Amino acid sequence: MSICGADGFDTYGGNASKMLEYRSVCFLSSYWSHHGIYSAFITNGGEMVWPIDGTTKTVAGFGFHTNIFMYEANMVFFRAYDSTGVEQCRAYINSSGRIQAYCGSNLLGSSESIVEVGPHHIETWARIDNLTGWIEIRVDGVVFLRVTNVKTQHTAIAGCYYLGVKSDGMPSDGNGLYIDDLIWADDSGTLNNSFIGPGKRVIEDVCDSDVAATGYTPTSGTSVSAMLDDIPEDGDTSVVTSTASGDNFEVGFPALDDTVNNFLGVIFSHVSKKSDAGDATMTISSVSGSSVSSGSANALATGYNVYNAVFEVDPATNAPWTNAAAQAATARFTHGA
Repeated sequence: MSICGADGFDTYGGNASKMLEYRSVCFLSSYWSHHGIYSAFITNGGEMVWPIDGTTKTVAGFGFHTNIFMYEANMVFFRAYDSTGVEQCRAYINSSGRIQAYCGSNLLGSSESIVEVGPHHIETWARIDNLTGWIEIRVDGVVFLRVTNVKTQHTAIAGCYYLGVKSDGMPSDGNGLYIDDLIWADDSGTLNNSFIGPGKRVIEDVCDSDVAATGYTPTSGTSVSAMLDDIPEDGDTSVVTSTASGDNFEVGFPALDDTVNNFLGVIFSHVSKKSDAGDATMTISSVSGSSVSSGSANALATGYNVYNAVFEVDPATNAPWTNAAAQAATARFTHGA
């Protein structure tokens, strides 16, 4: 796996409390967006934090589009944390327009001042290591800072558990800092394991059709997808439930624009919980024609959590997705013990 997650901020209807990943001190706004309707708005002093796979500390990639000339907000556009929330390293642009990288209080490197204005795509890759770490930052695809063979691991961590982006000031227009089309990745696979580059979009939608269901019961009516889209939002009133291992359901999604191509991957997500103290898992599978590719079996908790499965290739061809294949793909969810 290389692509670990993505967010285009458009499936929450402007309601930040519904955002699928953990966030803090941020909102959703239609004031500016790179693609779609909404972007994430970070207030002065606010930060957004995303959980990532803590089993690896090799490379964490973090790319997104932003609306402003970055130094107006003293923007910390990459911050890696350990499992306890202690910062390992960070990259930010200071009030003089210089991109700088730090590990603790140790300055690892500094770029020349940036004098451009307007929206930017920012992407950072870093290897979190006590001796041979490195950080590279690209703005609109151009390398602005790269430091190698440096200490980027501030504490004795087993992995990198969180990535964050933070605003330490207010832009001169008073409208705040906005980011859109966020993608984070690592170098563990054979695809998308290096810089992704600008111009990518995160296209999101909720399920809209039923393919099949075995053992799952909607709380109202007969449609599984109608319960799952949470439109309108109603808490636990509209859900689907299962009591037996092996139960599953499969749903489809709205059509994509025919011009969408060069897919990095397809991501399926769900918000689930178990209702008692026994063991329960949920496995997400991508279905393409008669071919099925399954993600990991996620152990469910008694409270709601978000679970994702990333499929970088079409299981029918084992090659990157085409537009037609992505449009026809369905998601299968299987209850396990």
